[in-house]
Amino acid sequence: MTERGTGSAASAGSGYEAMLAGCARVELARDVLEVSGPDAGTFLQGQCSQDVLAIPEGACADALLLAPDGRIDALVRVTHQPGPVYLVDVEGGYGEQVRQRLQRFLIRTAARVTPLPWASVGFRGPEAIEVGTVRAGGPGSDEPGAVVLPVHWGSMVGVDVLGPPAHVASFDPGAAVVVATPAEVEAVRIASGIPRMGAEITDRSIPAELGLVARTVSFTKGCYLGQELVARIDARGSNVPKRLVVLRIDTLAGGRAVASGTSGASSPPPPGAVIKTGTAGEERGVVTSSQPVPGTSSAVALGLLHRRVTTPAPVVVEWRDGEVVRSVPARATDLPDA
Repeated sequence: MTERGTGSAASAGSGYEAMLAGCARVELARDVLEVSGPDAGTFLQGQCSQDVLAIPEGACADALLLAPDGRIDALVRVTHQPGPVYLVDVEGGYGEQVRQRLQRFLIRTAARVTPLPWASVGFRGPEAIEVGTVRAGGPGSDEPGAVVLPVHWGSMVGVDVLGPPAHVASFDPGAAVVVATPAEVEAVRIASGIPRMGAEITDRSIPAELGLVARTVSFTKGCYLGQELVARIDARGSNVPKRLVVLRIDTLAGGRAVASGTSGASSPPPPGAVIKTGTAGEERGVVTSSQPVPGTSSAVALGLLHRRVTTPAPVVVEWRDGEVVRSVPARATDLPDA
């Protein structure tokens, strides 16, 4: 544990344990856009899969920006600020992509999209929700302070703090916390089944295969860009050809080098590793993210698996490591919140 509000890396794995049982500080990058003007709400209503006009002032909701063919452009969070003002935040590095996507359809509309030079920090764990009761400044003033937004990674709760760098840097969580490493955060994200831009979410992804529909899509709002594919798949029972699953690898030491006398895997399977099933080793999917579980010899991964495979199911994950083909047994399970 640390002194109040300062944070510390502490011992290896301590951030991971804190996220599971207490509260850990997460260094995260979020790009933030402000959409403002008399038509801001109606403009976003036509662009987002979420019912933006139903978001109460001061609240937020996850949403998707879709291409006309229904594939995902970005997973965003929309926050309703006082007045006709909305914040749209996305994973760091994708803010300009989102700005361009929104600007493309900003035609004869009394709204403007403005990137904000904001910083961000997160807190994860069962005690992190208490951080949400502490605010640094308040939104809506000439110099807005940080906003504190709830986060749900499956059963994992937390908050993100977004705001001007000085406000975020001075934000006091009101409790002693440790700082989780990026590797620890990645292990929790993967185990929680949360897709990430550039990994699980690509320009070929559709909402139903990533388990995003329930948290991002409203079926009672009016029309929005890309709606047709989402509605058609839902009407057919969301039976998509592949869907995202969690892969649990009990021990990397239990892996083997196929057709080689060398030792098995020491690192988790990389993105692109093949998921095989059955005695014949049929290729049924591909790994999108993976991470060792801190303090163990096990690992977790996310992958896209063919719908013919009924989960939970034993699988084998195979990949090439230089001149050697590695193979580890794993268990494929549904996303925790599916």
